[in-house]
Amino acid sequence: MQLILDLGNTNTKAALFSNNELMAHATWENGTVDQLKSFINTHTVTASIISSVIHHDAALEPFLRTLGPSYVLNSNTPVPITVSYQTPETLGNDRLANAVAVSQQFPQQPALAIDMGTCIKYDFVTANNEYLGGAIAPGFAMRLKALHTFTDKLPLIEEKKIDALIGDSTKTSMQSGVYNGIVAEINGIIEKYAEQYPEVQVVLTGGDVKFFDKAVKNTIFADSFLTPKGLNAILQHNVAI
Repeated sequence: MQLILDLGNTNTKAALFSNNELMAHATWENGTVDQLKSFINTHTVTASIISSVIHHDAALEPFLRTLGPSYVLNSNTPVPITVSYQTPETLGNDRLANAVAVSQQFPQQPALAIDMGTCIKYDFVTANNEYLGGAIAPGFAMRLKALHTFTDKLPLIEEKKIDALIGDSTKTSMQSGVYNGIVAEINGIIEKYAEQYPEVQVVLTGGDVKFFDKAVKNTIFADSFLTPKGLNAILQHNVAI
C-alpha cells in the first residue's frame, strides 16, 4: 500500500493507494503523527511520499521511514514526465502532480489540468509527456475578496453558482460578474489550447470544481483526486528506480 501525504497551509490530506487504486483518504486541519497512525492502522504501508508547503511535524519523516522507502517531493525528485518549465524550483508540487496525473490518464495525448482552488492553475503536458507549464489566475473567492478589498462600498460575499447573466442587485451583479467571468475564461482558454492541440484532453480538479464542472461547455473530465493520483504516480516512479 502506498501512502500519499499532501501538507497544505489549510489542511493535511492523506490517501492510500493499492497500485493505482485509491483505497482510502482523509483530511485534517492539523495532521499529527498520531492521526496518521490511526489512519493507516489497518493497512500495511510499503512506501510513502510527502508533498509539503509547511514546516511539518519533525517526527513525521522518521516515522514514515520506519514503514518503508519514503520521499519528500521537491524540484530534484525524479518524475515520469519531462519538465521543461524554466524555473522548476518555484513550481508548485500540486501543479507538477496534476501534470503527471493527466499524462498518466491520457498517455500519448496532449492533456490540460485545471485546478480550481485559491488560484486557478492551468498545467499542460504534450503527447510526448513533456510538461511545458501553464498559467495561474485568481480563484473564485480571491476575486470576490478583491472586489471588496479594493473598493469602498462593495460587500464581501460568498461564492455561489449563478445562472443569471444580468445581476439585479449589487450582490448578484458581483456574483454574475465573477462567476460568468471565470466560466468564460475557462472556456476561452480551453478553446485556445484546442486550436493548437486539437486532441487535448481536459481534467478539472480542486475544491471549486462543484461550481463549474457543469458550466464548462467543452468535453471535460472532473476528478477530485487528481493531485494525490499524480503524487502516487511520482512515488511509484521513484520506488521503481
